[in-house]
Order: sequence, then C-alpha cells, then structure tokens
Amino acid sequence: MLFTAVRRRLLCVGCLGCIFLALAGQGQLSVGSDLAAPAAPHSDPVVTAVSPSASPSPSPSPSPSPAPARPRPPAAVAPVKPAPTRAKPVASPAPAAPPTPAPPAVQPAPAPGASDTAWQPLVIPSASNGLRVGLSYPQTLTRMSGAALGQALDDAAALGAGWIRLDLAWDAVQPDSSAGWDWSAFDGVVAAAGARHIGVVPILQYTPVWARTLTCNQSDHCRPGDPNQFAAFAAAAASRYAPRGVHTWEIWNEPNTGGAWMPGPDPVGYAGLVEAAAPAIRRADPAATVISGGLAPAATDGRDVAQLDFLSAFARAGGLAVVDAVGYHPYSFPVPSTYYDPPNAWQQMATTPTSFKSVLASFGHPTMKIWATEYGAPTNGPGVAATTTDYRLSRNPDHVDEALQAEMATQSIQLAKASPLVAALFWYTQIDSGTDASNRENFFGLRRFDGSAKPAYGALQQAIAAARG
Repeated sequence: MLFTAVRRRLLCVGCLGCIFLALAGQGQLSVGSDLAAPAAPHSDPVVTAVSPSASPSPSPSPSPSPAPARPRPPAAVAPVKPAPTRAKPVASPAPAAPPTPAPPAVQPAPAPGASDTAWQPLVIPSASNGLRVGLSYPQTLTRMSGAALGQALDDAAALGAGWIRLDLAWDAVQPDSSAGWDWSAFDGVVAAAGARHIGVVPILQYTPVWARTLTCNQSDHCRPGDPNQFAAFAAAAASRYAPRGVHTWEIWNEPNTGGAWMPGPDPVGYAGLVEAAAPAIRRADPAATVISGGLAPAATDGRDVAQLDFLSAFARAGGLAVVDAVGYHPYSFPVPSTYYDPPNAWQQMATTPTSFKSVLASFGHPTMKIWATEYGAPTNGPGVAATTTDYRLSRNPDHVDEALQAEMATQSIQLAKASPLVAALFWYTQIDSGTDASNRENFFGLRRFDGSAKPAYGALQQAIAAARG
C-alpha cells in the first residue's frame, strides 16, 4: 500500500525524485465518542446491501465478523480496498541509496556519537489521548537521491505530516546471510526525517532468500522460516535506531492477505512471529511501541482472511498480549468513512455489530488503540468514478473523483481526532506512481504524477492544521 496486499517494490522512483526536484526548482513545493455517526447516503439507484448470491463480493454477516468486499470487481455497495498487484513490475532504475557506508561489525550498533533525540514527533491532542498523522509510502524513499529525499520530506512537513511510514526491508539489510548488515539506505531516511522532526515508523518485513522455508522460497513475501532469525533482525534494528529517535515498529504489512504472507494467511503462525519479535525489540529499546501488521479489508475466501476473523484468531493465539496497538487499513472507497454500511472498513473499527472495538474488548483489551497505518483513495482507474454527489454504487465504481478524495481526506482527520480508539492515521500516499489508467494503484497520491497538487493535498493540509488548533 503499500499498494494493498502486495506492495510494488520497484516503482518509477527515479522519476518521482526528479519530479520533487523539478517542482522545488519551479517553486511549486512550499517548504515548511466513536468513529462516526451514520451519515445519510448520497442519492443512488442502489443503496441497500446485496446478498452474496447477488454480488461477486460477499457481504458479511455480523457473526463472527463482518467481512468487507474485496474487489474482483467491487460489490455494488461495499467500500473496498484496492485490488492487490501481485507482480513487482520493473520500472526505471532506482537511484543509488544515500552514500552512508554499512557498519563493518556483524552486530549493528548506533553510529559513533549518536545520542537519543531531544525532540519528539508531533502528537495532536485527541479523544484517544494523542493522534499521530503521517504519510505512508511504498518503497520509494530509500531509493531516492539525497536531494530528492529532502524535497519529498520538506513537502511532507509542509503538509503538516508529523510521521512517515515505510519499509525497513530485511532482505535489503541482510540479503545474503545473517552475518552481514547494510543499513545505509534506511540510515539516510532516518537522518533526513530527524532533521525535520518527523517521526519514522518502520515496517519490518520482506524475507531474504536464506531465511525462507523450503516450501515457500519464491518471494520475499514468504513468511520467515525461523521467527527467532526475524526477531534478531528486529532487535538489531531497534538497537540501531532507538538512539536516533525511532521507537515505533510495525511487524509486517497486511498479514491477513495471501499475497503479503505467503504461502497463505496464518494468524497463529503470524502470532508466533510477533511473539518472538516484540520482546526482542523491547529488550533493545524499553521505550518501544510495537504495532501488529496493518490488516487489509478482505473477505475470507480461501486466499485472504477477513480482518476481524484474522484479528480474533491472532488474539486467541496470544498475539494481543505482546503488542501495544493493532494496525489496520480502513480503506472505505468508493464511499467516505462516514457512510454507514457493514462492509465499510472504516465503520468496522467501532460502529458495526462486530468491530475492532468489540473484538479487542472480548479478548480483554478494551483500551487498546488502533493505528490506521494506511488510508486513502485512488482518483483514476479502469472503471467508473464515485463522486461527491453520486457514489454510483450500482455501477461498481473502482475509484473516486478528486473532489471526493478531498472530502475523504478532511473527514478522516476529523473522525480520527474525535475517536477514542484511533491513535494514528497515515494517508497513503504522497504522489501518484504512474499515469496508466488501467491500474488504479497508480493514483492514490495527494499529488499527481507530474507533481501538481490534487484538491486532497490542500484539504488534508487544512484539516491537519485545524486539528492541531
């Protein structure tokens, strides 16, 4: 999402970096209660949820958990998460990582002279005792030149984002064996973010070839063969970056989807990974906050596991006992977060009969918070667009227009600030990754591919400023 269940790790990063630099040169980048009451739906010929027999995407029942429709194509009324991109397309060559040398020692350690930061990332007063607002990135920042990275983060700071979320890829740090470490690319991002007082949330994932299982070795999305090896990597990362101000960690991304946790979702196996990694992180950094991997809106269909089903199974396996918060991706498009319908992933945080709130309470964690580590909507795609005046649900919209994206940006900040459950909201993402309208994954940005701002950029900027007061 991160482009949904499987992130595209090779994007046109060089192009994105050039866009930021070009815009900076042209002066176009400036530097510097529960979740919602049900909202009245917009006019549409179809506004009632359809049964599974009437739609290719099943509508959930309240028990054991409402499962949002996953588009193949989207259901008539169900807000959905973007369809996964299973392949890793090869784009233009990525720029070299910032020229920070890898540490020579086998065991990583803080850089010489490094000390803990005196500043703290922005936390906005909210009903949950503090809301973190940031941007979530595909794997682009670590491949940018230093200048392009600086311009991207200057733009994030001008937006009002106090945090960024991105991959800390295990297979990039230890590509060949457990005996060597290369932190250079991530070092550059942490340093650049710290210089702007932007907090960093690394996503620990991507299994190197040597750490995969014999039965799943074809992809870096394969689960680690030995949770203790992953835990050693997580502990090394926490040890290295805690003195540089990084204290929040997300373990994997969308583990409830078959494309992100291969060969298939396994809440018990994932809980075992978290149970190994979370204590290892805290031993390295007692101040650490550990978040479970953001769950994708999905239906239990043999390939994916619905988010509430997965959360319940993860809790039964003991996973909630070792995390500080749960990660979730409450994508609601083609409707806004306020639109009440059981498949609406945002509504499933607290409003639906079975929700994150009810599941957490039933397993003895009624005060545990949700980190919404991805939220957003694409503004182009192969199908029809939902608009602010007509969601076009009967026509199976697969994206929204730019005005509706802006409305969703404003509402998401307002609702997150008012929620006693939501502790973080990360917008996915900063800039479109392409212009090919056959793939809506290209269009989640607050900026278009040419760098020009969509209305959502200003809407989100104003909403963040209003939330800060």
